Amino acid sequence: MDPSAIEQIARLARLDLEESAKVRLASQLSAILEHFRSLEKLDTEGVEPSVSAVDVAGRCRPDEPAPPLDPAELMANTRFEQDRFLRVPRVIE
Repeated sequence: MDPSAIEQIARLARLDLEESAKVRLASQLSAILEHFRSLEKLDTEGVEPSVSAVDVAGRCRPDEPAPPLDPAELMANTRFEQDRFLRVPRVIE
C-alpha cells in the first residue's frame, strides 16, 4: 500500500503514527485488501443481496403503551441520585 495513502488514512482518523507503525499498518491493510480482491473472484450469480447474515425480520416488539416505571425502583439501581434526580457529568458550561 502506498505510504501517502497510509498517511492520509492516519490524518483522517486523527492518528499520529510513528514510521514503524505506518510500515506495519501498510502491510496489514495490504493483506486485508488482497483478501477482498480474492472475494471478487467468487461466483455470486443467483445469490440474493442481503444486509445481514441471519434473518432479523420481526425482532422488534410492537410499540405499545405501558404503565410508567416506578421512579423509586429505578433510582434504587444507581448511586448517582440527588434529590430524586439522576446526577450526570456537566456537559454545558
